[in-house]
Amino acid sequence: MVLSRNEPKQPVQVAKYVPKLSEVKRLEIEQKKNIMLLVENMMQREAATFKMIIDCLYDLGSLNFINKKVSLGFFKFLLRLMAKISKNIFRSIAFYWVIKNTPELITNWLLSKIMISANTQKKTVKAKKKLSKKSKAKKGQKKSTTDLKKATTWKLKDNSDPSPSFTPSNNQAYTDTLPPLNAGLERRDKGKTPAPSASRTLSSQAKASSKYLPKLSKAQKLEIEQKKNVMLLVENLMEREEATFKMIIDCLYDLGSLNLINQKVSVRPLNRVIRLIARLSKSSFRAIAFYWVKKNTPELITDWLLSKVRF
Repeated sequence: MVLSRNEPKQPVQVAKYVPKLSEVKRLEIEQKKNIMLLVENMMQREAATFKMIIDCLYDLGSLNFINKKVSLGFFKFLLRLMAKISKNIFRSIAFYWVIKNTPELITNWLLSKIMISANTQKKTVKAKKKLSKKSKAKKGQKKSTTDLKKATTWKLKDNSDPSPSFTPSNNQAYTDTLPPLNAGLERRDKGKTPAPSASRTLSSQAKASSKYLPKLSKAQKLEIEQKKNVMLLVENLMEREEATFKMIIDCLYDLGSLNLINQKVSVRPLNRVIRLIARLSKSSFRAIAFYWVKKNTPELITDWLLSKVRF
């Protein structure tokens, strides 16, 4: 395609062929930008919260790392002191890295969960078939092992000595050796002592149980404490940034619904009708999705973060 040839010496300028993007791809690019902007703005507003989360993870991670790598008590003390001193420097470096890289990582992860192509669906079907075959094979192995165990137990029972038969004479001799029932009852009544009170028994049980309870280490206690702190921080962040999370859910819903409808419905009039239904049900989906996110996400995020800090 010739664009300009004003001078004879000037070379012919040819426009490069740019393929037209589909509706889903254009929407994906647009929503990716929107989500990235939303996450970046949220992180700038909630800088203090993110720094506090980094501090919690640093305290726990440094303690776990020092306990694993160093065994001498004096060196442990020195390294812990150094870790406390370098906490501010680590916080600033970690927060800079988080602001720079986390928005893109989060958006890519969210879009990967929504953009399900036909190829990936075929792969998932194949993977499901493989898993079903493996599970069937495992079940067969379990059945065979249980059958073998049963067979061996029956053989052992057959080979073992038969139980002694009680003839009438033996039975009579055995009953003669037994003491009379009344004598036992009389003895029990004579040697009776007053029953202890319920409070004494409970206290003794508590003491016995406390002896067998394992003592938690310093790292385990700190992990429990920091888990609570991180969960509270994330919950408060979600309450403050409710509008941001709802906007992210809207972006993901628009893209996911369009992608799914285009894949599943090829007839145009039906496609348009389903898109209209999807638009109408957007607000209800947003409410349900945000309720689920608010209920489950703080615990999932804290567990994932703590798993990255354990050494």
